Parts: sequence; structure tokens; C-alpha cells
Amino acid sequence: ELLCRIPGVRVLPRDPRHSQRSFFGYVFAINPSLFGFDNRVVCHLLNSEGIPCWKGYDPLHASRMFCPQRSALPIARAAPLEFAQLRLANSEAAGKEGVWLRENVLRDGRTGVELVAEALAKILRRRSRVVPCQQRFTSEWKAPEERTHVARFPVTRAPAV
Repeated sequence: ELLCRIPGVRVLPRDPRHSQRSFFGYVFAINPSLFGFDNRVVCHLLNSEGIPCWKGYDPLHASRMFCPQRSALPIARAAPLEFAQLRLANSEAAGKEGVWLRENVLRDGRTGVELVAEALAKILRRRSRVVPCQQRFTSEWKAPEERTHVARFPVTRAPAV
């Protein structure tokens, strides 16, 4: 509900075939034209606000790792597909719009979602100050020592055996 109220944020509909939700993570979409930048920048800024997230996977057909031409397995086609030439609009949009929240944000319940909503609203208010530079992003954001919720979402590790 909270994320739905933020302009440019779209909560993905739940598939009625799912009987249970995953708590591994949560994905929502941003509107890059409204934010003024894509999900890479939004994730960078959310992380700088102490909200652990990532942009998700690149579209598989555009990945350099996916090269069926190099496979030793027989390909049942007369001519191999040129995956880099494919244009799959939904897959490409997901690669530019998806924001994946880490599961430790979800463990904080409503408070965690409220912090995400506050950070997204702040990004929208201050988007004119964000300056992409050579694939690294700088901004006039708070210095790390001024952040209010950095330690809020500690990374949990399995105990050593």
C-alpha cells in the first residue's frame, strides 16, 4: 500500500496461482522517465540511504554469459538463434525498471517498508541533484555518518559450522 502511493512506483500484481509469498525478496518497478534515471541509479541511491536492494538480473537474451553458439550440446536448429539480436520488450523493461528489495528489509515488517517509501520519496524530491557520471553515480546525498537507517538492516550470516 505504501509503495503504491509514490508516483513512479508500480507494485507488481500477485499471480493468483501463488499460494504463498516468498520472503527471499520483494520486487517492484519504477518508471524511469518519471524518476529521470533507471533502476541502477535508484538502487544506488536506495543503498546510499541504507536500504539494501539491487537492480535484478539483466535480460537473459542480452547476457554475455548466455552464448549457445559456444555450447558443446547439439542445437536442434538449422541455424542458431542470434540472441543478441532479439528484442524482448517485457524482459528489457524488467531489466530497466525492476528494484529488488533484500529479504532483511522484509524482516522489519511495516517499519522496513515505511523506510523504503521514505527513501523513494526523498529520491523523487531530490532527483534533480543526481548526476550520473561514467557509469558511477554521485549525488548530493547525506554523508554515510549522517544516514539514519544504515544499521537498521544488518546482513545476517549463517553460523560457521
